[in-house]
Amino acid sequence: MNKTLHRLNRINKHIEKFAIQAPNVNVFGYHTRHFDVCPKAQALFEHIITMPLEEEYKGMVRSAAQSVDNLFRVKKEVLEKGKATQHEFEEAALLADDFKDIMREVDEEVGMVHDTSFVDNHIEEIKPLVDGNE
Repeated sequence: MNKTLHRLNRINKHIEKFAIQAPNVNVFGYHTRHFDVCPKAQALFEHIITMPLEEEYKGMVRSAAQSVDNLFRVKKEVLEKGKATQHEFEEAALLADDFKDIMREVDEEVGMVHDTSFVDNHIEEIKPLVDGNE
């Protein structure tokens, strides 16, 4: 009995290690990793995953989540270093644009409007950290 209980505890700990916990979100199978930097992204995707979407649009929403999650990853890396390269800034800006474009297309198809302007604030936080010597 003790061996079984011990084994179940190990399995539960292993499962917990990979479980998605707030503030991150499971967006149709994509598990975000960096949503802790943006409550607005958390709220947006928590809302969207409750909507009855066709598979095509679920894939688009998943792609949008990946783009914005990568933007948040870049932001964390930049803030940790206290500076950004021009490349990091351009990558972040491109990821933000991709996110907004995908969400705009999804909104047009499902007849809704979701506010995505919050990503601009993240770009504005990175911008002053760009190293002008690159």
